[in-house]
Amino acid sequence: MADANERETIMAGMDVVGADGAKIGQVNDIQGDYIVVSKGLFFPTNFHVPRTAIATVSDQVHLNVTRHDALNQGWDARPADLLAADAGDDDEPRPSDVTTPLNVPLHEEELHASTREVERGRAQVKTVVTEHEEEFDLPVNEEHVLVQRETVSRDVEPGETVFTERTIEVPLRGEEVVIDKSVQVVEELEIDTEVVERTEHVTATARREDVQVYDEDGNLVAGSDVQSGNPAQ
Repeated sequence: MADANERETIMAGMDVVGADGAKIGQVNDIQGDYIVVSKGLFFPTNFHVPRTAIATVSDQVHLNVTRHDALNQGWDARPADLLAADAGDDDEPRPSDVTTPLNVPLHEEELHASTREVERGRAQVKTVVTEHEEEFDLPVNEEHVLVQRETVSRDVEPGETVFTERTIEVPLRGEEVVIDKSVQVVEELEIDTEVVERTEHVTATARREDVQVYDEDGNLVAGSDVQSGNPAQ
């Protein structure tokens, strides 16, 4: 029988196996001195296994009885002490009746584009975005249908439906790959300016005033060779 410390490690979702190593189901809930075990998709009956039937607890809950014996102990009926406790809180749902929705966050990348002014004669430094493909292998779990046959010998219960064709739908769950991206700085650019001296040849036009002398008939007497301070002859 498992001690008190081992019992504290029992958590919902753990596999429950018999003393013969055969899987019985999974832990659905813990109620008082019982662990509630869901047998499976085909027979989703909850079994209330007493803690006294637990041998050891590791990553699985091991019972001290075989699978066959566990399924024929009458544990599929809710124990009397739990029924008495239920009578005082009929309006409150039992933990095994409460389902937790699965929240799958979906994410989307948002792109932002902006513009900037560029002046003529200035250098432009641009960053270019390129894409490349990366490949990696990721293990993905998925469920397959597993049907086990078990030989039993019992009489048909009154009112039990027999010789009727049935179609049982079994939901199969699986994992899908979700790609998450993060941006990291891998390199930095430092942009600066430097002063460079060079010699430039410049050509410009300069103006000046000259003297021209005419006689009384309007004839040119002297031009630009007239010396300052000498009257024209």
